[in-house]
Amino acid sequence: MATIKRNSTSRDGKRIYTNYFIIVNLPYEKCRITIPNSSDNLKAVKEKLKLAESIEIQSKRKPDEDWKSQLYTMLELPLPKVKAPVEKKADTYTIKKAVKDMIAYKQFHKLVKTEKALESIIYTRDVLIEGVGNIGVNDYDRDTHNIYLQHLSNKGYNDVSKNIHLRQLKALLNWCFQQEKRDRFLKVELIKVDKVKNDVYISPTELEEVLTHVSGQDKEHTNLYKSYFRVYYYTGLRLREICWKPNEKHYYGLWHELIEVGDTMKMIVHGKMRRDTWTILPNELLEDYHTILSMPMLHPDTISKNFTKAVKKSRFKDKQLTLHGLRNCFIHNLFNHKRKDGSNLPTSTIQKLARHTNIAVTDGYYQDEQNRFEQVISDLN
Repeated sequence: MATIKRNSTSRDGKRIYTNYFIIVNLPYEKCRITIPNSSDNLKAVKEKLKLAESIEIQSKRKPDEDWKSQLYTMLELPLPKVKAPVEKKADTYTIKKAVKDMIAYKQFHKLVKTEKALESIIYTRDVLIEGVGNIGVNDYDRDTHNIYLQHLSNKGYNDVSKNIHLRQLKALLNWCFQQEKRDRFLKVELIKVDKVKNDVYISPTELEEVLTHVSGQDKEHTNLYKSYFRVYYYTGLRLREICWKPNEKHYYGLWHELIEVGDTMKMIVHGKMRRDTWTILPNELLEDYHTILSMPMLHPDTISKNFTKAVKKSRFKDKQLTLHGLRNCFIHNLFNHKRKDGSNLPTSTIQKLARHTNIAVTDGYYQDEQNRFEQVISDLN
């Protein structure tokens, strides 16, 4: 049956309701009809709803008649004009066609390994078409590129987000050039972004201080969130690697499993780029880990947002501490760890526990630790 709904928009963070509209189910299409000047006249809208329902009932008896025209006539509204389709040259190789072919090519050669990567390509395609239209890839020139850059700015993207879209565009244009779908090469330059390293560190004691500000819908969920954050801090897992089930949609195929090796609990992490790595779950965390397993799995964004809220309530609100920052804390703790003989852990051991493929990344954390130490000494003097 026909239904009434209401249009709305958001201005300055407030929801503003405007005219009502009626949804009518005709035999071969669904019509969405906005009733003009109806924001304060629900009674008149209901009267039109009755007329629409009568047309809807009649259309089921004789589905082949032009009920859409009769519907608009009954409601005393003008029939909407149908835009004439834009004719394209048969040989025009459009952006949409190019992206479709590129995805098929990458899937055939197994170059797209995750659903997230595929969604990213499709999303950037939609933003590109929104900005410059579904033009032929050979028509994309420097002037068109400047229009696209302005479109990204108008959407409010920062430089990092712009570069994500520009990388996808660069890959598309390069692929088209290699496949001889473009007759010239266009260099797409990324926006230079000054990399600001998030050098936030909190100690185990400070972590517990942050956890006092964690809140859930009840005491049980509050303790669940705290268990998540402790496991992140003491294992160095990335956000979605906390998943313990394979093929969970919201975790993009990242997950881990726990096996017992002697007295040690070894976490096999099936992580980024489909690489299998491992780290160690401290025995002191077994209770927190079992708390996580005993409850339904949370959405990763829910976990991250809850931690951000707790940080904003703590004295670390100005430090920009994120959930991924707990992984950085884990690695810094490894550098500060003292063995029984008083020596530090070798960088190669830290690399394995941090699950870095390149030891240069691990060395970067060592340099951060040295800089932090030198800063403390400088402040003391």
